Amino acid sequence: MQRLVLPFVGGNHPFARADLESIEVAGVLMSAEDEKKKKEKFLGIFKTYLPLWIVSIDGSNGIMVEAMILNSEKFRMKRFDKTVELDPQRDLASGSFSDFTSKLQHYESKINSYQREEKIELNGYINPTIAGEIRILFEKLEQQNIPDLGIMSQRLSQESAELMCTPIISVFHVQVNKILHDLYQIPIIVNTQLLQLYDEFRNITSEYVNKMSELSQKVDSLEETDSFKVQHRKASNIITEFTSFRDTKDRNIKKLFSQWDEIRSLNEKIQQGYLNLLDSVFQTKNEILDLSTPFSHTSLRGQAVSVLLPIYVAIFQEKKSRITYFPPLILDFAHKKELTRPKGFEFLKREFEHKYSSNLPPGISEIEDQNLLLNPHTQQNFNDGVHKLRETKIIGSNTYVRIMDSYNEFFRKAHNS
Repeated sequence: MQRLVLPFVGGNHPFARADLESIEVAGVLMSAEDEKKKKEKFLGIFKTYLPLWIVSIDGSNGIMVEAMILNSEKFRMKRFDKTVELDPQRDLASGSFSDFTSKLQHYESKINSYQREEKIELNGYINPTIAGEIRILFEKLEQQNIPDLGIMSQRLSQESAELMCTPIISVFHVQVNKILHDLYQIPIIVNTQLLQLYDEFRNITSEYVNKMSELSQKVDSLEETDSFKVQHRKASNIITEFTSFRDTKDRNIKKLFSQWDEIRSLNEKIQQGYLNLLDSVFQTKNEILDLSTPFSHTSLRGQAVSVLLPIYVAIFQEKKSRITYFPPLILDFAHKKELTRPKGFEFLKREFEHKYSSNLPPGISEIEDQNLLLNPHTQQNFNDGVHKLRETKIIGSNTYVRIMDSYNEFFRKAHNS
């Protein structure tokens, strides 16, 4: 069956594509020689595959998890579902000033409280160091015909992987354009209300000016010839009317100023809430991209694609069987000419050996015709690979002689048996 398969040897190296199979065999058998204890028998080595799911985020990137579920990880991520359901024109539909202020207060509380954090669990989580090393191998991802018997069990199904990643993908596709549109609608709606307040302020002020003109005419009606009592009564009436109207005007103006300040303050808080929301959205999207891997093998958002990571399984035996694992090699000849396994894959090796040191991983059977030690092509591939490693000075003469002597004797006995 044709499947997407990652290479076993990746990174920066001088080897031609035609040489990689022999380099792979030589590298694995040399690693196995180093792992074998003195009294142990080397029973077999099998090429197996750890199934991965890449769940497409946007057609260019995907969330990568492994289907064996060696690990799970819980982490917190902000969700913005309800925030983007807000609609300023609907939720702040104008009414009375007190009603509008109440709506603003409610809206301000929503824009902040809806930026909530939720716990998200990723089954099959791959730590960033291992994921980074797997990404290097994606440069040489290709279709290969791989039988089911060499693939470890998929405890995480395609449907489960897609469902698990749905909340993360939804957050990544939050509509930034809508948030920006709503942000710009807020000052338009608010300032329309403030203009109405301004009109009311102008009406009160105009009414006050008119009243002062009216009282001014009453003052002109005072006669110098009026008796003291008449003047006192008229003046008292005018003063009472003046102070009463003035106080009413001041109370109304103060109320308008209070409403103005409250609306302006809520307007600022809501706009800042939107700015904080945009910051959170972009920060969360960056976190998701950090979690993802470049992947363009499907354009369907949320679709999980199966990818296989090769891992060799070696079986040794003294009194009882012992199983060890060899994940891929990432070479970096620009810095160091050696076959050392990188930090992340070394951690993955220990993880397999911790969980499956006595028994093979689920889905893998010890099938004789899959044992590289019994494959007639293995010795030639091994010899070619070791020669290449010597030519490129990855191994020295002493190592070359030791490893060739060891395996030539091993293959001689295997062929004679």
